Amino acid sequence: IYREMFSIGSSAMMMQILFAVQQTFLFKQAFVYGGDNWRILMSAIMRLYMFSFIPLGRMSQGLQLVIGANFGAKQYGRVKDTMKIFIYGVTILVAALWIPSMFCSDTLLSLFSVRHEIIEAGKKAGIIVLLRQLVLFVPAILLLPKLFGVSAVWWAEPIVDFTMIIAGLFLMLNVMRKMGKDAV
Repeated sequence: IYREMFSIGSSAMMMQILFAVQQTFLFKQAFVYGGDNWRILMSAIMRLYMFSFIPLGRMSQGLQLVIGANFGAKQYGRVKDTMKIFIYGVTILVAALWIPSMFCSDTLLSLFSVRHEIIEAGKKAGIIVLLRQLVLFVPAILLLPKLFGVSAVWWAEPIVDFTMIIAGLFLMLNVMRKMGKDAV
């Protein structure tokens, strides 16, 4: 049991490290190519992001303790019940945090003194993120394994990423085509 707990703990730590590396690259690229406006936007969004995910992280830590104790006591019914309660609670919390961020993003970001034109640029980027995470990834991870078996779990993310690359190229080409036409 201790070896399994260590393995789960090191996996969680590895995920946090990889997330930190991903965020570092994301911020660096946004700063290099977006300048000060994107620096302001990314900093404000990250503060909102952290404010949203701190309660989720604490709920997850509490979940691990409750499930660990009940699993160790062979109270598998309690483990299942706890998971159900956790899933419902997290879903409600995420909705309570996500809905205002979608419909009141101007107000939330203005709390950090972010100018309106910067917020507008961030909304366009937010739509792309929403498209990837919610519209493409969730259905892909739910449907592909049913259609193609368990190995499709590993293929869902690369398929979604490839789709996003194609969508990004089309968006970029569309913007490039429009460049200069407004000045004429």
